[in-house]
Amino acid sequence: MIITGALVVSVSVLVALAGLILVHRLVPATHRESYNTVAAPIIVPLSTLLGVLLAFAVFIVWQEFNTAQVTSEEEASKLAAIYWHAEELPESERQQMQELARSYAQVVIEEEWPLMEQGQESSPAWAIVDELRRSVDRFEPSTSAEETLHAREVTLVDDMMNDRRLRLLQSREGIPTIMWITLLGGSVPLIGFVFLLGLNNVRAHLLPLAMVTALIVIGLFTIKSLEYPFSGDTKVKPSAFELVQNRFEADSQ
Repeated sequence: MIITGALVVSVSVLVALAGLILVHRLVPATHRESYNTVAAPIIVPLSTLLGVLLAFAVFIVWQEFNTAQVTSEEEASKLAAIYWHAEELPESERQQMQELARSYAQVVIEEEWPLMEQGQESSPAWAIVDELRRSVDRFEPSTSAEETLHAREVTLVDDMMNDRRLRLLQSREGIPTIMWITLLGGSVPLIGFVFLLGLNNVRAHLLPLAMVTALIVIGLFTIKSLEYPFSGDTKVKPSAFELVQNRFEADSQ
């Protein structure tokens, strides 16, 4: 991600600087100086507004990224609780529920996580979850201890399914289109007004343009990288499920 980001920023800055050099050669300084009275008063409020919007968008996508990570960790934690609470069930129910829990962790890691990069989900994972819920519903407790355990398992399965639905929803939700339009619609005019500044010294003009372009592109690249928390180079990984799966495998040996 760092290399890609550096490359995107560098290319954007170079393109902007090349355009500025071309403007200096084609547009006389006297013509550009006439734009100072128009461009200068607009640059400050426009840059402030765009900076606020960029910061707000970065905060939103970072918050959603962290929320998606917590959701996947909560789901894996509840799956582990289902597995370990099943130890207290009768032998046949215990084996079935623990096998379903192991299968679910494996399918989520190996099949569903790659699918979420395209905003898709795994049908086999849903089938396992449905069978897990049916297994809990079919169990008929015969003692008060089993009734307590059954109620706990029902709650855990329901909560895990809710976390699963939320995780799948988070894999598809990105920044609203109107937000992208606003960000891009503010970035282009700001860079354009910097082009219009009537500075005679081209080197003195290159520095502010390079800084403005770099800051804008860094902000937009960060937003794009974090927009979908389960896609791209920077994404939520199935580490929590892998940890749970390792514990399941150690227990079954």
